[in-house]
Amino acid sequence: MSSSGDNDGRDQSHIVSRFDAELSALKELIARMGELALKQVRGAVAALATQDVSAARVVVQRDRDLNYMHMDVKEKVITLFAIRQPVAGDLRLVVSLSSIGDAIEHVGDEAKRIARSTIRLCEGDRIPPVPELMRDATHMGALAPRMLEDSLLALENRNVKEAVAVLKHDKDLDAEFRSALRKLATFILEDPRNLKHAIEMVFVLKGLERIGDYAKNVSEQLIYIVKGEDVRYMNVDNLANGYLDR
Repeated sequence: MSSSGDNDGRDQSHIVSRFDAELSALKELIARMGELALKQVRGAVAALATQDVSAARVVVQRDRDLNYMHMDVKEKVITLFAIRQPVAGDLRLVVSLSSIGDAIEHVGDEAKRIARSTIRLCEGDRIPPVPELMRDATHMGALAPRMLEDSLLALENRNVKEAVAVLKHDKDLDAEFRSALRKLATFILEDPRNLKHAIEMVFVLKGLERIGDYAKNVSEQLIYIVKGEDVRYMNVDNLANGYLDR
């Protein structure tokens, strides 16, 4: 006859095994979300660069898939808390993964907004924007998805150094954004006919800047998972110079 202690041990082992399985499923889902979000950003940037309205529409329509995946993430997080009230490292991991899912979903929203701007800029018989207006979006459109890709790789590899590198690149993206806004202001002053296009490009540039911010958020959460340090308000240079290696 089994003792109650033996039964308690088996029950606890079952709970732990189920928790681990659900946690693995959550990690896999977030990885797939990241892949789709990166595809969305690249698709939105490419549609803008080629002024391809049809491709932009695909990005807009595909955003629903990312939203459904985000809903699944939320459900899995709730399940994990219901199975086993996590504490310490497990709690930190689940909360951080939930935050990462939120950041990735926001990336998809920004990609959709960029695609919609492309549609408004290029649809129908409208005069297309002059190439000078698009130039800075091309620069930022290369850096923002690279930051997102690097942050997702850092998450996959649990690589803190790669995550810190993403934080450093965010400064570069912010500098590109400020420079691009100044140039847009100049274009408007030189030729007010550029106003409508310039305003639309502000939305595009802001979307790319936010994508960089969300990539940064993913990296910050990865650092929190691995190191237990909330680095959101820390000096990036200090992080790069070995603060986390103490």
